[in-house]
Amino acid sequence: PQWIWAAPGAEKKARPGSVTFQRIITLPEAPATAWLTMAADDFKTLVINGAKVGPPGRRNSTAVEGIDATTHFHAGDNTVEVTVVNLPPGTTDTAVPETLTPAYDTPAGLLLYARIRGADGGVMDVVSDPSWAVIANDQPGKAAVALGDVNLAPWKIGPYFIDVAAAPETTLPVQRASLVAA
Repeated sequence: PQWIWAAPGAEKKARPGSVTFQRIITLPEAPATAWLTMAADDFKTLVINGAKVGPPGRRNSTAVEGIDATTHFHAGDNTVEVTVVNLPPGTTDTAVPETLTPAYDTPAGLLLYARIRGADGGVMDVVSDPSWAVIANDQPGKAAVALGDVNLAPWKIGPYFIDVAAAPETTLPVQRASLVAA
């Protein structure tokens, strides 16, 4: 997977605002398991086929979350949308102030890996990359921009992200209380 955003250089600075990424995943059958691993800077909301999936986003760019989405996928086309809100420093809710100055530019990005397995043994892996469409107010349908791999600064979450993405659901790495957002 690659960190993606609507514009290049977002790992250094991106304007506060909301960006929605969309991808259609076509499955030959309903999956036996579908496990998504995600990280986003700042808030994220995952929607599969019109239904919100997983816990609500939180302001923590280093939080890697594993989400069991098995029941949300079906045979045929599945629409996956992830909305990420990039907030100015010190903002605690998802509302972006109407007037901002360039001083509020902060890093922004989305990292996603989906491990989908069929009952017949079929395997599908989906990653965040330029194949995702950006659905933003001023640029609908534009392709996402790849910012870099899982070890991209400022986040540098590669080893932990890979541990969560590769772990069986029953043996996910334990989050220590000191590493979990309060």
